Amino acid sequence: MIWIQTLAYASLAFSILAAFGAVLGKQWLHYYMTNRGRGTLEERSVDRQMKLDGIKCFRLKIVLQTFLVLLQISLLLFSLSLSANMWVKQTTISSVIICTTAFGILFYIGTILVSALHPDSPFQTPGSELFVAICKRMLPKKFTFTPNKFVKSSAIRWILETPMNLEVVKAVAAIVPRMQWPPNLDASTAFACLRQIFVACCDREELYVMFGKAMAHLCIQSVKIREELLAFWDDKFQSTQNRFIRDAFMAGRAAYVRLKNPWEGDAKPKLQASARTALRTMLVHGLSSRLSRPDDEELIWRGDLQWHHSNEREPSCEEFDWLIDYLADGRHDADSTDDETEGDALLALSAMHGLGSSTKRRSYIKSLIRCMGSTRPPRVRHSALRAVFEAQEDLISMTSVSMPQDVDSPLLNQLSRALLTAVCPNDNPTTHDAGPDASFHKN
Repeated sequence: MIWIQTLAYASLAFSILAAFGAVLGKQWLHYYMTNRGRGTLEERSVDRQMKLDGIKCFRLKIVLQTFLVLLQISLLLFSLSLSANMWVKQTTISSVIICTTAFGILFYIGTILVSALHPDSPFQTPGSELFVAICKRMLPKKFTFTPNKFVKSSAIRWILETPMNLEVVKAVAAIVPRMQWPPNLDASTAFACLRQIFVACCDREELYVMFGKAMAHLCIQSVKIREELLAFWDDKFQSTQNRFIRDAFMAGRAAYVRLKNPWEGDAKPKLQASARTALRTMLVHGLSSRLSRPDDEELIWRGDLQWHHSNEREPSCEEFDWLIDYLADGRHDADSTDDETEGDALLALSAMHGLGSSTKRRSYIKSLIRCMGSTRPPRVRHSALRAVFEAQEDLISMTSVSMPQDVDSPLLNQLSRALLTAVCPNDNPTTHDAGPDASFHKN
């Protein structure tokens, strides 16, 4: 019984110390808040800074947290003494107290673990900070934290969904294209805010383009956007689509040129992501009456990615050389392109309406043959078919007499077989009305 009383009196002592510390802490904070309205502005600033430096130097935060720990220890000791005392007198009642105490201990340990594994958890306590410090000292390499990469996008979404000053929204719209957004997030409200200002700024070219690019970036993300928000029927939208497609094309070319620079080795992943983002952005503006999601199948059959320079000059075939090289890189470097990116590149190349410049024509035809293979995904095969369709004039002009030097009959025969494979990827003549390839077999 003596040890039970020892636990009880120890609990009482810790409680008194915690209460005493709480009173002292309140006095210390009150002292920090005093003398705010006396003296000149400079004197008050110096006094406030001196007190703030003193708080950091003497570790006031740690001292105040110690009083909280004392209270927690007191609660634990009281629960142990009460459980032991009731166990001696009445085991049935003590079992209830023991279970409640055990639940409290497990809950507290659980909050410490959650706080240690997730730094953004709101359950931070002195115990969790101590646990993290110990783990970092014992396992410095394994016990590392990765910050939430979607924190900035959450803040941006909050600003867009909350009525704000136009200047603030403009600053946010400029940041949106540089953010990565959480998948399956419902961004309809944020998109609607951008759309409202986008429509209202139709007579201010700079703002119109800024908000248009912000909306296009949301469209290429894996977020949810209501379909009715993507439709635009005004003439201004249709007349500026060329600008958006051209800017995305130039951004992709700039990223690819830097990607091929050997001095940009450390920036390679970022440049690859920039090139892919640029291609995806082009596809967003592929339909005349609305913004689209890049994987929309309608882009393959009805999309129009043609563009021209600001002086109305049509782009030359040589300006698409980088995109042909980018597509051809998929044969040698699996990290440079994937199925999604190859489909995007093929649709972007369909705007060329040809087989490319004389130096890249053979490489482009080989890439088309590869992309129309029976093992390729339907989107890649269909995008390659669209690119071949847009190059039909170049193909028709090739005869035995006027055959280009870099193209020969065996290569064109391979292209013919690839076309048949793209339409009928399986040898089985039985077709079905369902599936991505069903449209080719309808009467």
